[in-house]
Amino acid sequence: RATADTDTARANRAANAELVLREGSAALAERLLPNLLAPTAVESLRAELQAIAAANPPEGIAAALHAMAARPDSTSLLSQIRVPVTVVVGAEDTLTPPSEARTMHEAIPGSRFVVIPGAGHLSAIERSAAFNLANVVMQRDGSWRKC
Repeated sequence: RATADTDTARANRAANAELVLREGSAALAERLLPNLLAPTAVESLRAELQAIAAANPPEGIAAALHAMAARPDSTSLLSQIRVPVTVVVGAEDTLTPPSEARTMHEAIPGSRFVVIPGAGHLSAIERSAAFNLANVVMQRDGSWRKC
């Protein structure tokens, strides 16, 4: 995401940082995981990601949340990118919806845009083969040389 957080998003991140420090990483993972995956994600993937998230130190997660809340808007910098870029988004991503990802793609000269069906925010994990293919195609057709 290139945009800065809204006031509401910053408040949500602050509340989540407080939650993770108070109740632990597993509690925050339980709250956020439904927003990270497509509704059709298999239960075994949900359980695996829950375990991975729960193993992370609460202090690190809280620091990451505060850093994301403080990030400036970098939308104006997108037009300056001169390296190969494929903007990949899950069709069911509610955190960075396809419309927002498309806006980033349109601002990056020569970029490619790929929407992965049946995936949420963690498209690289949910649909890894499709995600990898999106990046291989850029290498195979030589479009990475055009930047």
